[in-house]
Amino acid sequence: MIRTLYLPRNNGGFISHYHHFLMGYFLPVLNEVPISLIRNTYFVDCGPMNTIVREFGFLLKDDRINEKGFDNIKEIKGLDGPEEAIPLELIETINSKVDQVLNIDSKKDHDPYILLIDRGPKVDIDQQIPELGGAHRRTILNMEEVKETLSEFGTVKTSILETLSFKDQVELFRNASCIVAQHGAGLSSMCFALRCKDLIEIVNTNNIVSSWFQNLADTMGIRRHLIVTTEAGDGTQMKNVTVDIQSLNSCMKLIFNGV
Repeated sequence: MIRTLYLPRNNGGFISHYHHFLMGYFLPVLNEVPISLIRNTYFVDCGPMNTIVREFGFLLKDDRINEKGFDNIKEIKGLDGPEEAIPLELIETINSKVDQVLNIDSKKDHDPYILLIDRGPKVDIDQQIPELGGAHRRTILNMEEVKETLSEFGTVKTSILETLSFKDQVELFRNASCIVAQHGAGLSSMCFALRCKDLIEIVNTNNIVSSWFQNLADTMGIRRHLIVTTEAGDGTQMKNVTVDIQSLNSCMKLIFNGV
């Protein structure tokens, strides 16, 4: 049995962070490794992302295995920088492999819905903990009002992504016709949103020109709409926001009614 260890060479982000893990490490490896060799392929420790590694059947290097124990050690180039153009060929390949490994029926018909991503429990501004990730430092304060507005345009599915298996997350994005979410790493899963036409991304004033997800949206053929909140972020970080309902309603009318 030939054992191969892949080392991440991403664009500076921590592989314990979903976006840098997915785009900078996991998907590039999945693109390269044949499905038949998944059980012979090792990742380094990815912290909370290890659950995804295991769900796919990949293996994790632990302290009992030093690098001399591997037949091959390879670095994998990451695609997690904001300037990275994600190749359509890679998107097609990884979606095909994800479907095979996780037994997802990509041809099954589903009624379209609007996917509203919830950041989870509302975090008080004085209790935000930046180093613990986006869900601990940013949230939509008027989530119920947002959901009510969206429901005027179709079926709405609200989800806290961190509570789902990776397979369930893929299926959730795969069948959404429109995605509404605050800026965050979870939008990296847009690479699985094969039926999506529009993304409404809620950003702070200092994130207006952020290109983190524009290239991915372009590859997926998804129109990216920005709703800018009045709350300013802190550097590159975002904080609690209140979505302007009139702006949201106008955006939805444009998407669904063309007005």
